[in-house]
Amino acid sequence: MIWHPLQLTALAALFIGLLLLTAAAVKAFRIVIGWNPASADRAQISLEIEAEAAVVMARWALWITLFSIVLMILGITNVFPALIPGAMCGTGVMQAMSPAGTGFLILNFILLGILLFWNTLEKLGRRRPDYPLARLGARLLLLALPVAALAFVQSVSAAFEVDTHRPVDCCAIVYDQYRTLSEAQSVSGLSDGFWLTAWGSLSILLLFLGLLVRRSATALTLKWNGLLAATAAIWVPVAAITLTDILSAYHYGVLQHRCPWCLFLLQHRAVGFPLFGALAVIGFESLTAFLLPAVVKNDPQMLPSAFDRSRIAAGRIIVALFVFLILTALPPLFWQLRFSVWIDG
Repeated sequence: MIWHPLQLTALAALFIGLLLLTAAAVKAFRIVIGWNPASADRAQISLEIEAEAAVVMARWALWITLFSIVLMILGITNVFPALIPGAMCGTGVMQAMSPAGTGFLILNFILLGILLFWNTLEKLGRRRPDYPLARLGARLLLLALPVAALAFVQSVSAAFEVDTHRPVDCCAIVYDQYRTLSEAQSVSGLSDGFWLTAWGSLSILLLFLGLLVRRSATALTLKWNGLLAATAAIWVPVAAITLTDILSAYHYGVLQHRCPWCLFLLQHRAVGFPLFGALAVIGFESLTAFLLPAVVKNDPQMLPSAFDRSRIAAGRIIVALFVFLILTALPPLFWQLRFSVWIDG
């Protein structure tokens, strides 16, 4: 166990978020089984009061969960490596945490995604006095509760897996994945040129679709929003692979150091935070741009508001895409201007 204040604060924040979400889920269950906006009786008024309380608690749970995730990533990338023998970056910390480390990251990001979408849906529903999305929002809170419980259990398990007296072989994990030179010079058997071409083509398509959705009228069908989400679902892993396996060399100054965690180190200007943050924004906002209109497509009064939010999502995708492109394209250009060569294998 790492008895570091940052680790303890993150776990405490997760626990508080779980308690708040549990209380909100209890009220959400009552909303699911008893919500009737057409009624004005005592039970419905009581449910409306409980719905307001559930929103406040769930929103606090959302921001506390986000705070905890940020603390954990800061710890994994820049604080905990100094406490674990042999760890030089987050790779060594994740090795010390065993499989529970990967599990707690995945579950916490799933939880954050659910709560963020719930928050977006809740804001959309408030544009109508009858709050037509109350039941759907309540169901999302009920879905978030078991995910939050599993995320907390995995986070505690990952923390207790760490033995600060047991050394890890941090860089060996990165380099031992190559058995031959040809494997080191390709990604999944495909050349660097293939990945760069795919990433560049998908980036152009994503930009085009983002501009199209951004400028579209509310009467436009869901097909462009769906195509934007589908393109982003392909672009995000391709961009992550291209960054980690090819373009990260211009940040590290060495070949075949395929370690995403090192990008978060201060010695590399902590560029991993904006880069992977941009990936997360594009992934979430592309789904939001498609799911919101799809959820309310049978409600003509809500559909224009949903398309308005889709256009906002498209704008955020465009901004995040430019951030990612600038931070990945400038280092190779500076390297070429400085040394007159490209880094390649």
